[in-house]
Amino acid sequence: MTGEAPAWALTPTQVAADIEIASRQRLFIGGRFVTPRSRRHRDVVAPATGMTLTRLTDASGADVDAAITAATAAQRGWTRSARLTPLLRLADRIERDPTLAILATRETGRPIRAATGVDTPLAARITRFNAGWADKLSHLVRGGNAPRSAGVVVVLVSGHAALLRVLWAVTPALAAGCPCVVKPSPHATLACLRLAEIARGADLPPGVLNVVTGGVKTGEALMTHAGARLIVISGRHATCRRACQGAAARTSPVVAEPRTPLTHVVFDDAALDQAVEAIVAGPEASPLASAGLGIRLLVQEPVREEVTARLLDRLRARRVGDPLDANTDIGPLPATHHAVAIDDMLESVRTAGGVVRTGGDPTVPRPDGGGHWCPPHLVTDVPAPDALAHAEAGGPFWFMDTFRTTAEATTLAGDARALAVWSDKSARLFAVTETLAATTVWANTLPQIDPAAAGMAGVRRFLR
Repeated sequence: MTGEAPAWALTPTQVAADIEIASRQRLFIGGRFVTPRSRRHRDVVAPATGMTLTRLTDASGADVDAAITAATAAQRGWTRSARLTPLLRLADRIERDPTLAILATRETGRPIRAATGVDTPLAARITRFNAGWADKLSHLVRGGNAPRSAGVVVVLVSGHAALLRVLWAVTPALAAGCPCVVKPSPHATLACLRLAEIARGADLPPGVLNVVTGGVKTGEALMTHAGARLIVISGRHATCRRACQGAAARTSPVVAEPRTPLTHVVFDDAALDQAVEAIVAGPEASPLASAGLGIRLLVQEPVREEVTARLLDRLRARRVGDPLDANTDIGPLPATHHAVAIDDMLESVRTAGGVVRTGGDPTVPRPDGGGHWCPPHLVTDVPAPDALAHAEAGGPFWFMDTFRTTAEATTLAGDARALAVWSDKSARLFAVTETLAATTVWANTLPQIDPAAAGMAGVRRFLR
């Protein structure tokens, strides 16, 4: 950020991050780190400094084949009686490992306070909850006979909160007896490789969890491999659509979990202090719910001005800065292409007559020229369909529109999959939630995804 620091600026509280990162990363296949056969590499750049952290390999078809083969061989020994203890041990080790949060912060720019206070505990809870299903599968079917596992599962994750999304898919699969091959986002790989190392220390058998790195070509090789019995993909709508089309050619089952912007619906009888605080804190406190995308707000007309004023006050107080500073609320943008997408989005908003507040240059550079920085923005007067598209650009953006009636609110919400409703009247809450096809709804509370929200469906999808 540029300009003089305000008088109330907090003293930097730097978190020790002097962990050693190898200059070149290897693949984790068959319970050990192996040298990739591919010679295609890409640099991992720290978003806060613009400096290269390490180099990743784009796994080749031969590397993918080795990972699938290792997973297939591991399935025979990954019996029901062998699963519970190592998975619970994995949860304990995740909870005690500070390196996961530091790697995520250095690689993605997520503030260390959120990485340590939110992400790591949630990662442990996800793992521990799903581990509990390992010895309870017989209760999922009549007759008490445990169903068979689906086979080798390929997990493709892109974008925000990659480690949490990997665990959200991998841990129920492992509990159901399915070995996994994971390809995390090229922009969020280091924490996933560290997870594989932790899993080895937790005594997961070799080949049960494999991690390969790479981009689109590596993902395509995984999706089209004959040994992949089920594909789980989490990413943008376009990415999930391509995955489904590609898998349809070989009739592979696909579980697609597209990331969609979180939508808040605020009625005029809502507790505005509580609502505004949750709306502003969402990206930091609810990484899975907010999905790293912009936040959509639908506010009833009588309280529009009051909500706008409160939001602006809170957004202007958000601290943009070094992600390793424990006082930072908003870190840098993850990558250069993200900054370009935001720049294009803002130009489109202004061309369409939208109003951007608390703005400024969307890519404020550091004095040393490293990183891309974006202050929080409140965007108003943008039609609902356009706001939905703009929100998918990501970044610290809140898109606000107004409505008069409950029916209009449901129309504007459209295809919202994650929805938070704020009202003192239960009739309004039910009217909105019953009309829309949202998969997850929160009422008068901070949108947080708990591992138990997946329920039996989280494990059932990996069973025959």
